[in-house]
Amino acid sequence: MGTVTGTPRRVAVGVSNSNEPIAVVSLPTPIGRIHVAGTASAIVGIELPFSEAGRSAPERLCARIEQTFPFAPRTRARSFMLSKAANELAQYFVGSTRGFSFRTLAIGTPFQTAAWRLLGTIPFGESIEAEEILRVVDAQGHTIADLREALDANPLAVAVPVHRVADAGSLLPSAGPAERARRWLKGHESAQHDDIKSARALGMREFSVEKHGRRRS
Repeated sequence: MGTVTGTPRRVAVGVSNSNEPIAVVSLPTPIGRIHVAGTASAIVGIELPFSEAGRSAPERLCARIEQTFPFAPRTRARSFMLSKAANELAQYFVGSTRGFSFRTLAIGTPFQTAAWRLLGTIPFGESIEAEEILRVVDAQGHTIADLREALDANPLAVAVPVHRVADAGSLLPSAGPAERARRWLKGHESAQHDDIKSARALGMREFSVEKHGRRRS
């Protein structure tokens, strides 16, 4: 995943002064259509396909963009970066890739961006405990409540993998479409991760048999 940056100078926390045009695309996945927003230089939003508080995924994404990027005009032109992200996300959902190379831009408080940046380092199919996140990124006495807010405010679903927080269900709503999406993502990665471990174990056994089963001449 690309760089997750903090808040630019001369603007309020959580607001960007970028005036790069932003385009939005949607793509089908096994859990429904996801919506991706990006500029020519970075992906700024990824929304999973579920309704929340009466708002659909496109409505949530548009509201987030309007709040976070108030100076950025909208465009229908799809940038290379947005096309790259859409392609890599499509590959992720069918199991053809386990990581992303598109650049991201997430605007938030210093604590939020630190938590998001850490989540981006958790390997595919693995997980981290909430307390460990606090231990690694906490420098000013932030609490589980602060982490809950950071996870809930994550603008880059999948790319910033909240589903890799082992106890996310105890921090975020444990029922409803959002939780079902997180469970699907976790299961999707766990199945492939188990396949990789099994293949590696099989390869090591075959190597051992070949190495030690040779007859001496």
